[in-house]
Amino acid sequence: MENQLPDPVPISKAELDVIELYFGDLLDSVLKPAPQAMLGTTATARKEGDK
Repeated sequence: MENQLPDPVPISKAELDVIELYFGDLLDSVLKPAPQAMLGTTATARKEGDK
């Protein structure tokens, strides 16, 4: 079997509109960057006795 699709596979405006309509909220929640206030809050572990 051989793949004969072009690389990248073209997507029409109508197809993109449907993807955004049904998956827009999901994609936004998955792909949005982490809030700045949350960055680094769990990355540092302190040992007992450290100030």
